[in-house]
Order: sequence, then C-alpha cells, then structure tokens
Amino acid sequence: MTEFFPAGLAVRLDDGSVQPIRGWEGDVDAGLQAFLARAARLRSLADPAIDAPRQELQAFGTVYLASSGTSGPPLDVWANDLLRRPSAADLAMIGHRLVHGLAGLHRLGLAHGAVSAREVHLNAPSDVVLAGALLQAAGPEARAGDLAAAAGVLYRLVTGLAVPPPERDRQLDARFAAVSVAAGDYPDALLEALDAVLEIGTGAIPVDPDLWTRDFLAVTAGLAGVALVPPPRETAAAAQAAPAAPVPSGEQQPAEPVLPPVQKPRSDPPKAAPAGDRPRRAVMPMVVLTGLVLAGLAGWLSLQLLRQSPSAPSPVASASAPRAAGEAPASPAERLVPVSPPRNESQSQPAAVPAPPPVAGTPAPPAIAPAPHSEPARETLGPAASPGAPDLAVTPVPTPVLPPDRDQVGAPPPAGAEDRAPAIAFAPPATSSALPTPAEILSREVETATSAQALVDLMARGADRDAAESRIAALGYVPIQAGATRIFRKPGDGEGFRDCDTCMDLVVVPAGRVTMQISIANASREIGIDLPRPFAVARHETTRGDFAAFVRESGRAIAPGCHARSPSWRLDPVLSWQSPGFDQGDDHPVVCVSFEDATAYAAWLSQKTGQRYRLPTDPEWHYLAAAERWLRRDSPQMCMIGNGADQSARAAFPDWEATGCTDGAVYTAPVGQFAAGLWGLHDLNGNVWEWVATCAPQPRADAEFPPRDCEAQAPRLLRGGSWADPPSLRMLDARIISAPAIRDQVAGFRLIREID
Repeated sequence: MTEFFPAGLAVRLDDGSVQPIRGWEGDVDAGLQAFLARAARLRSLADPAIDAPRQELQAFGTVYLASSGTSGPPLDVWANDLLRRPSAADLAMIGHRLVHGLAGLHRLGLAHGAVSAREVHLNAPSDVVLAGALLQAAGPEARAGDLAAAAGVLYRLVTGLAVPPPERDRQLDARFAAVSVAAGDYPDALLEALDAVLEIGTGAIPVDPDLWTRDFLAVTAGLAGVALVPPPRETAAAAQAAPAAPVPSGEQQPAEPVLPPVQKPRSDPPKAAPAGDRPRRAVMPMVVLTGLVLAGLAGWLSLQLLRQSPSAPSPVASASAPRAAGEAPASPAERLVPVSPPRNESQSQPAAVPAPPPVAGTPAPPAIAPAPHSEPARETLGPAASPGAPDLAVTPVPTPVLPPDRDQVGAPPPAGAEDRAPAIAFAPPATSSALPTPAEILSREVETATSAQALVDLMARGADRDAAESRIAALGYVPIQAGATRIFRKPGDGEGFRDCDTCMDLVVVPAGRVTMQISIANASREIGIDLPRPFAVARHETTRGDFAAFVRESGRAIAPGCHARSPSWRLDPVLSWQSPGFDQGDDHPVVCVSFEDATAYAAWLSQKTGQRYRLPTDPEWHYLAAAERWLRRDSPQMCMIGNGADQSARAAFPDWEATGCTDGAVYTAPVGQFAAGLWGLHDLNGNVWEWVATCAPQPRADAEFPPRDCEAQAPRLLRGGSWADPPSLRMLDARIISAPAIRDQVAGFRLIREID
C-alpha cells in the first residue's frame, strides 16, 4: 500500500490524518492530482513483472493505493531457501523480468524509486514481480538509479557481497568486480553488464540507461531462452482513460530502445563490440602489466647508474643459459624480462616482453631471476663482471608482489649461476605492496558485512566460522534451528521462517517490556512485565487447513457442538470446526475450537518439529498487539487493520453495534487480508478471538496477575476481538473469559514458538 504524503507541504495529525499546511492547499491538491495521474499510468502497464495498484482508498485526508499483492516470498528469502546460488539461466530470467518491467515503467515516464530484494517477490524465476513502486518521475538520474538498484540485487545473488560503497578505493575494485568474484560461474557478458551499471572498475564511467537496458535485455533473453520483445506499453483503453504523467521541466521522455534480435548463448569467445555499445571491461590486468614493465625499466636504469658510479662496481648478469662454443652472443631482443600476464583461462604459460635496449657504450641490462625459496625476501642477480667484486646491498625500485598463485612467474635461475660468482643481494623495500591473501580478504569482508546472509555466504567460502558467527551476533541476529537448517533472523524485521514445509510462517520478535491495564474486582490495575528473551510467533492465526492436517495426522476426535452468536449466544449441537455455520476456506482462521483443542494442536506440532510450541501468555499477546500502534476506535482505520462488526455485517444483522466503515467480510476473512503491524503480524485486531495460556484472575482486590498456577479447568482469557464485535471489544486492553472446554464461532488461536 502506497500513501500520498507531500512532505513539507502537509503534516500528520495525532489521529493519523494528513492535513495541508495553511497556504499550501493548492500545491497539495496539484501534487495529489499528479500522483493519481501517475497511478493511472502505472495501472495501464501490461507487464506481469510490475505490481500495479488496483484500488484507490480515500481516508485520513489523503489517498492510499492498494495493490493486489504478491504471492511469492521476497527474493532474499527465496534465495536463502534455495540453499545454493541461482543457475545462470535462473539469474538471467530474474534479471530479464526485472529490467524489462523497469523499462516499461520508464517508457511511461515513471520510476520505481525503491528497488530492493525485499520488493522483488517470486515463487520461481519465471514469475518475478516487483512491488512497492514509489511513482517518481522518470528523469535520467531516476532511471539510472532504478537500473543500478536492480543490478545491485543481482550482484548480491552472484557474489554474496553487498555492492561496494561509492566512496571506496577504486584501485581495489578488482576484488569487488562481479566478473572477478564470480568468474566461471556465470557468463562474462552478464557479469560485465552488472559491473558497468554499478560503476565497478578503476576506469568505470556512468552508462547510458537506454543503451544499457537494450544490451542487458539482449544478453539475458539469450541466456534465459525467451523471446526478446519491447517492454509493453499501456493498454489502448487505459491509455485513453489515463492522463499522461507529467514530465518535470528539464527532463526528457526516455527514448525507446531499439532491440536487437534474440541472442543465444555462445561457447566461442565473443567478438569485440564497439566501445560505446558494450559495458566497459575490467582494465586491472592491463594496469598491472604496464606497472610491471615500467618497474622493470626503472630497475634497469638504476643498475646503469650504479654501473657508472665511481664508488660501485658494475654488476653484469645474464639470464640465459651458457651457450655452446662459437655460438653468437644473445641479441638485446632475445633478453626477456618475465612479467605477469593478464588473466586468460586459455593461456597456460606466462608472457614475456623484451627488455629495453642497452644504452650505447654500456653492457647489456641484466635479467632479474626469481628469489630462491629459502630467502623469499631477497632477490638474487647473476654473477658480477669481475670475479673479485664485493657483495653490494642496495634498495631496488619496488615492484608489485604478485598473489600467491602467481608468484612463481619467470624462468629459473641460470644453470650454474651460483658457482660462477657471488650474488648481489637486494634488501626488501621498506613497505610491501603485496595484495591481501584470500584469508585476509575474507576476514575483512566478515568485519564489514551488514547482514546474516552475507556472513553465511562468507562461511561457505571458507571464512572463519567463529568470527562470522560473532559478527552475526553483533549485528543483532539470533541463531535458529529450522528443521535441518541453521538460520539467522533479526528480531523485529518481519522476515519469516518455517520448521517444515507445511508448518506455519513464523517471525521473530525482540525482547522488551510490556505495560497493560486490567480490571480486577472492579478496580483498574496497571501491570508491567519484562519479556527478557526474543521469541517467534505465527504471522497469522491458525487456519482451518492447518487444523485439518492436525486432526488427520493426530487422529484427535472432536465431537460436534459449538456456541453460535446469533440470534443469541447458545450451544448449537450441529456446528463444528468443519461446519461453523458459515462458509470458510482453508485460508480462514479455524473457529469452534476450545482451549483444550488449541493446546493439543501445540503439543502435536512440538512433537512433529522437535521445537517448543505453545499458546502465548496474556502479557506476550499484549506485547505483540501493543507494538502495532493502531487507532483502536470507531474510525475508517478499523476496517483497514482487521475484520469486525462493520456495515456489511450490520446489513445481515441489523441489531448489531458496528463501525461506520466496511471491511468487506460478514463472517471470518482469509488470514493476512488486512494490514500488517510493525513486526509483520496480521489479524491481532478482529477476525477471531485468540485463546491465551493465562487463566482469569480471582475476583479479589489482592489477586495476583498473571496467576502463577492455573488449574486445568480454570477459565481462560481470550484477546483481540472478532468478526462479530463492535469497536469497544477490539480495544487493546479488551478481554473475555471462557471455560477451557467451550467452543465458539468467534474463537480461534495462534501459537508462539520458543527460541533457545
């Protein structure tokens, strides 16, 4: 749901309504009309990858756009459940649908403005849906921002890393580039496209959004095996009905990209495309090669200066093996200086470049041989010109030290060189220019990681487990054993998990303190209770489908008989959880269940999963509901947050007390249909009363609450209100009392799950 709130032009009152600042009413109205025009344009987009608003709700002095919702989990949850990185075809399909949908938005003059992994939903790569559009104007910067954000989502999938910040040292970009980190796992063309739009690389420059979109769609269409079609325009009927979205002054409508034919994956090396039509390739290998050549030249010049110095003998060395008698001496072009070649999978031998020609009148420059393994910090040159030349220690021009798997580049020392003359030892430079080892890189990435998933990926790549789990704990995550998988969740962020495929969706809530009001013996009492540990709670009330699985697998016999609400509260011997007196689907909350049925369900689920499920206590339930901060009185918000007695129910039961709004349900509604609270929980207000484990207090002024011990047959509390209740019974502190064996049309339950 998207709200129109013109920041700076309006204020939010205590009741949640939006009111324009005096004197700015005209600007607010103009902004609202532009907002609605952009919404109409978005509704006209015929692209299934974009979740468009389907309904406009006017309430609280403003407008809300409600979409039809998405069925799949967020991309980061889907990827975590996958237990592996996506295949190249899956990644291409996800990227193609995302960018294709964004291109369609941009052609309508709109930008998404909030692309992230949490807004991308899917059950499979072929049904990706992007939700949460902020309906911004599609200027060049906004379009580029959308594409970079989409590329960042894909970059995280292929590398397991967060996109490097803009204020980084770009000389180290080789370690961040997707084409380096994920080389060999995904096609280079796809990885290079991500690097290009994210500007990862020492020579990276901003890309043209339209050209990049065209190239990216062509690459991903071929990899995913889909037809390359232009992003859809609005439908003809909608285009006539919807006004064109205004383009801010100074901005141009994005040009339609000219799409090339479908490209299929190629096994041979790709031919070079024109420089302006392809993402820039990484230039680090060329920079390293140039640096090594210049360093070698500088070292050679230093030796020439030493050779001409009156206080130092002239060292002469030969890198070639002794020649046969009468063989001509080596020419300058034959003297080669070993260098590290650029990365090339097909090249198995190190490359070499000719040494610079000697200065006239001076001996040929020496070739530098690799240091002996016994003295890695020293470099040994060939024999001196005269047999009696003393050892000379000098500091050479520093040359880059290659990574561990490339530090043996070059030919071995000449045969017999150690026997011909003493060596000239060079002291190591004062500071090392060595690149960090893979273990050091992983350690640094652990220290800077900002999510549990990134740290889990680092552990899979070989990072120290203790250090990674320590970082996970420092970020506020708690470890959870979900089935056979160890996962991490941050309390309060709303990310769900399940203990089995058919188990309920759970979210973790943080520890805290709850303060509540209760009336005992006609006296109001305020009670404060600490909840010292985080715990997990079901996102929804237990559904009829969940309960049916319990009855089927446990064999529990539940006899008919349930209390009906109309025309008066009475026991109906025919009603049951399967037939409560009104139509229900498997996604509705189960009703006509007693406290005893609910505790039996919790015991069965605990045995099935090996975890501890139970009903929440009264303070725990209050803590969950108090975090939602809804306006719990007769207002339009009551119909947005839950299902109660409303105008639709009053049409069926004219004598009921009801709210003045309509929530669309006379009896129970499917779980999750109404707005979620702060921690991602639904239906804590209305739909069905929820059993809690706490028994009712004794009617004495000195009665303890909550009671420490409850007899098995002691009356229990229910919380939250139901589809049949007016606003007064849906208030935060409202409670009703019932015997544990009673079954009622308005009573259901939800469970919590303890975390070790």
